[in-house]
Amino acid sequence: MNTKINGKGMNSIYNTTPATSSGTNQTIMQSLLVPGGTYTSGDLIQITSLFSKVGVNNTNTYRFWVNTSVSVTGASQINVRGTSASNRSAFFSRHLFIYEQTGTGTGNLQGTETHSSTTQYASEYNRGLKTNTNINWANDVYIFATCQLANASDRVVQIYMKIWEY
Repeated sequence: MNTKINGKGMNSIYNTTPATSSGTNQTIMQSLLVPGGTYTSGDLIQITSLFSKVGVNNTNTYRFWVNTSVSVTGASQINVRGTSASNRSAFFSRHLFIYEQTGTGTGNLQGTETHSSTTQYASEYNRGLKTNTNINWANDVYIFATCQLANASDRVVQIYMKIWEY
């Protein structure tokens, strides 16, 4: 879904039936289509998501990806966050500054996080070195989340995913 609010593109999913991960394989949760040309050089976007975990049997790992299809094959990982076994919910976020719409040269600026899974509620509050990702926003791309559980007795639901443009 792509709508315009005050001239800014907004994509969001608020599921009444959340996507669920209940195995130890990396599971694709929710995805958002970003039509080509939605974002351009100079745009700043933030991708946010909320996950809720049932069970405290082991750790789990969340990732954001970008690709021309909803597949981790050939995708670029744009964020990763691991949480401890006792963490029952995780707010997950990534800011991207688009230097070049076509992803050439400097591409898209993102941070490399270091954080405490038990005290940080947003994965980018402690910053390491910046990194760049080559995403061609002139083409249709999908941003999607995955979850990987360390114990199949746990279960994770992705409650929402949203892209904000600043």
